[in-house]
Amino acid sequence: MYLRYMHGAFNLTVALLVFYQFALGRGIKKARVRGAVDLRKIKRHMRIGPVAVAAGVLGFTAGTTLIMLDKGRVLVYPVHFVTGSLIALLLVSTFMLSRKMVTGDISVRALHGKVGMAIATLYLVQVIVGIGVLL
Repeated sequence: MYLRYMHGAFNLTVALLVFYQFALGRGIKKARVRGAVDLRKIKRHMRIGPVAVAAGVLGFTAGTTLIMLDKGRVLVYPVHFVTGSLIALLLVSTFMLSRKMVTGDISVRALHGKVGMAIATLYLVQVIVGIGVLL
């Protein structure tokens, strides 16, 4: 029973990390539009990204494992599961996109930003739904 709360606390921490990562990315984009480059923010964004992806996928895997052990089936909370699945998929996608970015090519960078925005939005939904699951 208490593992549910640990799962929630861990993933809330991951969500906050993702929100921070999103804010860094938006700051980098705004600076780039102005013609400035903040290498410190870029390096921080590049350093935190893989950690956020790994933590997000780990949190999804742990949640799926917990619900299987507790209830014996995955779709006990279908909205929470589908949202978590989408988040995990998009986290891996944005990580793969980040590896394809090259200087001067804005198409991959723009898609990376849009996927990041979707991840942040889905995490907000997931946190709200997760609180409902715990209550």
